[in-house]
Amino acid sequence: MREPKEKEQTELELLWNFPGPETEFWTECLSLFCRQLRAATAILLAREIDGDRTEWKPMSLWPDAEETKQRFFALREQIESHVADADSSASPEAKTVADGISIFCLPVDIGSQQSEAVIALLQYGDDSFLFPSDRHLRLMRQTPFLYGADLSFEKSKPALKAPASSPLQSAIELTLAVQEETRFPAAAMRLCNELAATFLAERASLGWAHGEYVRVKASSHSEKLNKQSEQIRDLCTAMEESLDQDDEILWPESTASRFHIFLGHEQYARTSGTTALISAPLRDRKTIPCGILTLEREEPFTLTEARSLRLMLDLTGRRLTELYEQDKWFGARLARKCAKGTRRLLGPEHTLAKVIVLLAAGTIAFLALFPWPYRIHSTFSLEAEETFHLPAPFEGYVKEASVRSGDLVEEGDLLVQMDTREAELRIAELSSSIERFTAEAQLARAEGNPSGLHIAVAQAQEAQSDLKRAELIRSQANLQAPARGVVVEEKLQDQIGAPVTKGESLLVISSLDGLYPELLVAQEDIHRISAGDTGSLSFASRPDLRYGFTVEKIEPKAQPQEEGNVFRIYADFSDAPDEWWRPGMTGVAKIDHGERSLLWLFTHRAIDALRLRFWL
Repeated sequence: MREPKEKEQTELELLWNFPGPETEFWTECLSLFCRQLRAATAILLAREIDGDRTEWKPMSLWPDAEETKQRFFALREQIESHVADADSSASPEAKTVADGISIFCLPVDIGSQQSEAVIALLQYGDDSFLFPSDRHLRLMRQTPFLYGADLSFEKSKPALKAPASSPLQSAIELTLAVQEETRFPAAAMRLCNELAATFLAERASLGWAHGEYVRVKASSHSEKLNKQSEQIRDLCTAMEESLDQDDEILWPESTASRFHIFLGHEQYARTSGTTALISAPLRDRKTIPCGILTLEREEPFTLTEARSLRLMLDLTGRRLTELYEQDKWFGARLARKCAKGTRRLLGPEHTLAKVIVLLAAGTIAFLALFPWPYRIHSTFSLEAEETFHLPAPFEGYVKEASVRSGDLVEEGDLLVQMDTREAELRIAELSSSIERFTAEAQLARAEGNPSGLHIAVAQAQEAQSDLKRAELIRSQANLQAPARGVVVEEKLQDQIGAPVTKGESLLVISSLDGLYPELLVAQEDIHRISAGDTGSLSFASRPDLRYGFTVEKIEPKAQPQEEGNVFRIYADFSDAPDEWWRPGMTGVAKIDHGERSLLWLFTHRAIDALRLRFWL
């Protein structure tokens, strides 16, 4: 035993001259003795002799708390027995009075022959007392005498009585005590010790549920448990009975437990020699049993005590569950959170929110994963491979026009007739001139006039050439369709009888053979198109019909338009043209470009714009 420090004697000397009220001396004395001897609590006991009966009566205790009172009255018989032995011993020693509880009794001198006093100091767990030296021990014993203390002040107050707090108060105090602990083993041990003191039980044991089985985690006043012993196995069996039935079980059988099965409790009582048992489930926030607490004592438990125990365990269950989860290693906590999240996700709570989330997730997954054909949108116009312009063959007048814009014509159809009266007169005039020049040539030959002959022949030949020209003009007066097609432009209805100049366009005819679509594609999509790509188009006049085409050629130079730059693409139809097609018809064309997700289809334009805007 190590010698106490000098300051401890100084503290005692200060207590001899205690300046406070005499009624507070014993409280200060008990506090000082606990500090010097490393005790958890101290109790002042005074001997009272009533005839042949001697009783040690509690007079004061430190700390003056409900927990201290409960522990004292739970161990009152053991403490009084040890106090009687220590009073007759010259050298008191520390002894164990219960599992995990040690006591050291120090008789003190109060200068009275009629009264005797002993200070009992308690220690819990594995901590041991700091034993004083003989000299220091004598100073501690004589401290009350040197101060001049007696028991009159304490006797004027009523003696300490067993705590009689309400069940709610006891439950709240127990909850606060458990809340102070930050680790599950310490909280479990604190719970067992407090309940053992509250219900004056010899032992309180806490078992924790692992599936359908229970494992003992803590027992009052006992740091270590032999979990392989037969007694502990029987205790686990008794706890499992309460877990399976999810209710308090009292043994021996009472009116409240006559419908319960308590074979395991009966077996454990025989094994451990216990007279009375009570097992109660400890529940978490979801009212699911997560543990079982079993109390053992000599006197049977009452229904009131069972209800009080239920209240205490309901208030402390959530805290113990949290500490139990916190004390697990990281992997177990992560698995627990995943399982908890999965149950919350798949459970029946918040059905509407879950349905909305599932629909949103399903929609996003559908948009992101489901393949959808991607087609590049463009406009088109129907163009003809051949366009014929029919001009006026000579200066004159339009006599008759048999077609109008939009009329179908076949090759060789008469379209326009020119007025040929002037040409006829010219032909007649030239014919007369030819006859005259021929007669003059014959006369010159007869007269032997070579020069006159040559002049007449030359004039006849010139007139003959002019006649052929006039006849050619007359033959061109009827304009015929050069090929099968449609009249796309004409100016004849307002020009009949009006003069026209040679070469002036009268009709424009587009061929119906070899029609092809001409597409205008925006520059944002031109890099995705190449020769050989296929697509389909639909005319604005017949949106219910689809026609396939193949890209033939792409012009390399863009053409500016109001909407932006566009590229001209020439395509070829996969099938023969329909009869109702006309050059210049327009519509919508879409070029196939594989498959993309719907999400990409909806967002790629915005993403491209953001990239250009923020240079991503």
